[in-house]
Amino acid sequence: MNDDREHTTPTEDDTALELARLRSLVAQTSLSILSCDEKFVINGFNPGLVALLDRHRAVFEARWPGFDPKKLIGKSMDIFHKDPSRQRGVLGDHSRLPYDAHIRLSADVAFDLRAYPLRDEHGQLIGYNTEWRDASNRTRYASELAKVTEALREGRLDVRFDESRMSGDYAEMARDVNSLVDAIAMPVTELTRVVTSLSQGHSVSIGDMNLEGELGELVEGVERLVERSDSLTESVRRVAEGDLTVEVEHAGSDDAIMESFGEMVAGLAQTIREIRRVADWVQGGSSQVASASQSVSDNSTQSAASIEEVSASAERIAQQTRDNATNAGQALDLANEARARAENGDRQMGSMLVAMKEIGEMSKSISKIVKVIDEIA
Repeated sequence: MNDDREHTTPTEDDTALELARLRSLVAQTSLSILSCDEKFVINGFNPGLVALLDRHRAVFEARWPGFDPKKLIGKSMDIFHKDPSRQRGVLGDHSRLPYDAHIRLSADVAFDLRAYPLRDEHGQLIGYNTEWRDASNRTRYASELAKVTEALREGRLDVRFDESRMSGDYAEMARDVNSLVDAIAMPVTELTRVVTSLSQGHSVSIGDMNLEGELGELVEGVERLVERSDSLTESVRRVAEGDLTVEVEHAGSDDAIMESFGEMVAGLAQTIREIRRVADWVQGGSSQVASASQSVSDNSTQSAASIEEVSASAERIAQQTRDNATNAGQALDLANEARARAENGDRQMGSMLVAMKEIGEMSKSISKIVKVIDEIA
């Protein structure tokens, strides 16, 4: 008799009961469900969808003014898509169903969607169902994680998750990541401060950090570096004050820095000893140099006296030369005057000769006249 019941045709009561059961299931599920007919006209949704859309209502209203999640019945599914034809093409190709998609409405709001067809008891398409899941927290977390990761890759330790952008489990994970970054940043920041101070020549101390593993080894290494830096600074100070008895302690056979410093101190000490030896030798020869200098000084005094005599003689010669030059000038004047007088006398002599010639001629004339007179007498 059970077999007869299993093959009986469902009654209207059975159908009504099944529909009631489905409605109750849809209403109480944690999923957010939106359904439409084969023409993509919305014909149903559950309270979960209303709550989901209402939670992000401001974002929807910014895109679709007047948006109300409780008034979607009768509207086209196209309102949720920038390119409705693409979405219709995807749903129309049943080989691609169910179809999963991720949509992002803003930097902080995103959804995961799954669409699949609805069929009647005969397998005929009667519409589509879409499940909505809020992916906002996951999307924000991924965005914040990318930001922090990028900063760490660049060596920046000051970037953290913005915990206010997330809620629930994602907010807890964000706090965990921030705590992890803090745990890494604290020793690295302190060690950076110490190493920077050392590079600038400052004395520095490292804070207490109880760390294990590789970070602990790093801290211990920097602590040893600080100790060696202090030791080296003290040794350099003593050397600067003239103490060349400094003993340099090596951290090991491969301690190149302290080994080089030790060699420098030893070389400096040897150089000082050589300088002292040369100084003693110079001091021993300084008396000879002083004696030779005295002899040179005496000779210089005598030479100075001789030079003074030569200078006086030269002055006398110069004075005599000046006198001779003066006398020569006077003699030249007298010679010029004598020459002028001689030239004048020569001219007068010529005139006198002419006059004497004329007198002679006149005498001849007179003689002739006297002779004539005598003859007459």
